[in-house]
Amino acid sequence: MNRSEIFNTFFFVVLSLLTISFVLPIAFNSILIIILFIVLLVDYRNFWNTLTAYINNKKNILLLVIFFCILLSFFYSDDKETAKKAIISALPLIIVPLSLAGDTTLSKKRIQFLKKLFVYACLVSSIVYLLLAIKRSGMLDGSYKLVHAPENFYAYFISQLTYNHLSPSIHAIFYSLYIALAILIIVYDFQKISLKEKILCGVLAFYFLVYLLLLISIIINFALYSFLILNFYFKSSFKKWWHYCVFFGGIAFGTATTAYITTIKYFGPYGDGTYRFDSPSINQKLLLALAAVFLIGIIAIIIKRIFQKKYISVLIGALIIAAISSVIYFQFNKNKIGDLKKNSISIRIKYGDAAVNIIKAHPFIGIGIGDKKNKWIMRSEDLPPGAAPEHVFNSHNQFLDFWVAAGIIPFICFVLFLINQLRTAWRGKHIVYLGLTYCFCLFCLTDSAMMVQRGQVFFLFFVWLFELDSKRKEEQNFLN
Repeated sequence: MNRSEIFNTFFFVVLSLLTISFVLPIAFNSILIIILFIVLLVDYRNFWNTLTAYINNKKNILLLVIFFCILLSFFYSDDKETAKKAIISALPLIIVPLSLAGDTTLSKKRIQFLKKLFVYACLVSSIVYLLLAIKRSGMLDGSYKLVHAPENFYAYFISQLTYNHLSPSIHAIFYSLYIALAILIIVYDFQKISLKEKILCGVLAFYFLVYLLLLISIIINFALYSFLILNFYFKSSFKKWWHYCVFFGGIAFGTATTAYITTIKYFGPYGDGTYRFDSPSINQKLLLALAAVFLIGIIAIIIKRIFQKKYISVLIGALIIAAISSVIYFQFNKNKIGDLKKNSISIRIKYGDAAVNIIKAHPFIGIGIGDKKNKWIMRSEDLPPGAAPEHVFNSHNQFLDFWVAAGIIPFICFVLFLINQLRTAWRGKHIVYLGLTYCFCLFCLTDSAMMVQRGQVFFLFFVWLFELDSKRKEEQNFLN
């Protein structure tokens, strides 16, 4: 092999290891990011070509502006040490896209290999983490009886899988996002020609769906099911009876799953982490939610059948009206949140309110990346359990978080960045790419995913991979 072939082979090995590292402790991912950047520097002959490719991509420019706004906020931050740590956390916004920008030689076969490798990495790691959870729970030696009453074992076992880290530095919410992507790849990218392949893919997808339920992430479950349902809606003509069966079956399953998880996390009626459907008020809410979603599905089908080519515009208009109505309803009923027990949802609402108040006071340049401390943003009586005044404030919303830290410019750039990804995926007709971006957008409404390595590196890597995959598909279609 010549120098170019050796370099490309080594680069592909690094990419493969990076793909696996997402489901491993964070140290592995950090090491491989450094190696990836070193590979860029070693290949100095192509550095300017890489830099040109990097600059010519709109998404990289938007990320660059976000980073420099965060860097600028360092100078008006009082807490310089915290600001330095935050800037270091933001470095992957530049390093990852730059390190990957120069490679345009990755073949369609190798891209498909990386996608499959990620799915199998999720499969193996999920089994390992499940076994570790079983071991920690004391199920094998009966030691759980010394910690929790036997009737509360389910809640105790689930806590080993979710509220505790799955293993060092792996949090369940990010792992849920990884599994959601694995499901999308299985459904839309895995070859399913023979009956055996279809059965294996079905079993694997079902296993991941059950695992996703165990991780009890409301937003990721909602994002995945809603995307699968929406994609089927846009692709189906609803001229055959089975279209209705699949569509409403998906609505029923997705709504039931998401509503149940919301119930046990938000209302929390029992200490064993389950709900036995014996509360009339909660049962009424569940039935109302299911009926409302079914009604929305019926209306959506009627709109598609009547308006046909113009149905998307009608749906967008209806969605805007519904969104405005929801915001108005929430504003008038926001005080009712305080009547409910403290949980991850009510805490996120409090953090969001605090972030909005700070944005109103500092709308243009924010307060500085180093000054996001609870003691300067929230009153001590409003701090959720486990939060301390000296802890860095987390709005649990990436859009608000950028605005609070560095002002309106990074907020606008982040919105444009996500819109650009959605548009690129839509134009390239890359369903998995579109699904990942959709899930990530919703994820960023409940967590600061773009400033955490587990989220930012994962998303930027697969954005690059799927962009390249779309180009390979275009090239193949052109040749055919």
